Amino acid sequence: MRRPPGWVLHHNTDGWRGTAPVDAAQYGMWPTGGAWLCVMLWDHYRFTGETGALSRNYPVIKGAVEFFLDTLVVDAKTGRLVTNPSQSPEVTHHQDEGESVSICAGPTMDMQLLRDLFDAYRQAAKVLGRDRGLVERVSEVRDRLAPTKIGYLGQIQEWLEDWEEAALVRSRHVSHLYGVFPSAQINPRTTPELAAAAVKSLELRGTAGQGWSLAWKINMWARLLEPVRAYQHLADLLTPARSRSGSRNSWPAVRAGSTFSRTRRSWAWSPSAPGPPGSQAGPW
Repeated sequence: MRRPPGWVLHHNTDGWRGTAPVDAAQYGMWPTGGAWLCVMLWDHYRFTGETGALSRNYPVIKGAVEFFLDTLVVDAKTGRLVTNPSQSPEVTHHQDEGESVSICAGPTMDMQLLRDLFDAYRQAAKVLGRDRGLVERVSEVRDRLAPTKIGYLGQIQEWLEDWEEAALVRSRHVSHLYGVFPSAQINPRTTPELAAAAVKSLELRGTAGQGWSLAWKINMWARLLEPVRAYQHLADLLTPARSRSGSRNSWPAVRAGSTFSRTRRSWAWSPSAPGPPGSQAGPW
């Protein structure tokens, strides 16, 4: 097996810094965890303007980009570039001989994450004046990624294929709506049709979920300019069943995640609030 350049991180890591797929295929095969971390490295620069930190982080971002440039494949039906194999974490799309199937090519979350990763890399390279040739290649590949699509129920499609029964599944997972939050690829002002589809997806998934899920949905409803529904999820989160002393979430593995997620970037509630240095006003 040929080893691709760069690096990849799957759905979790530990004190030994393991990054390989672990546990069940339903979530262990997801390959874009590193891409998400790199987007946050770029966010750090956007908030601080620290070019020294960006310069130190640049090889990490570049390595993630190089991996996907080498491993993306062409989808035979659409001609688009997609990740493969992958999945939309912890959500299955159909049954095959009694077994739930989650493995797929080009799930919506991957495509949204890679658009953000490639954008982060291009902007970082521009700030630092590096790798002009690679930037051009990244731009070409980004334009060939599979787009976010609207499914048969008016929802955001979670996969390349519009699996009918899967669209009706109630779940705490809303990975295909990464484009709403923490990304800004979908919002009511610039992509109203996709924003309406995101609303439909949230309605289909239901209101149940552990603290981290509710925290994510709070931010999504805020980005979609639905303050009443965002507030309702906040009220659901701040209950004895879900919270403990110090506003900690009662879901042990991700207490900090939901605690901070419901407060981070709180200015997204106000469309006119300023963004980080160098950004335009409004939610992003």
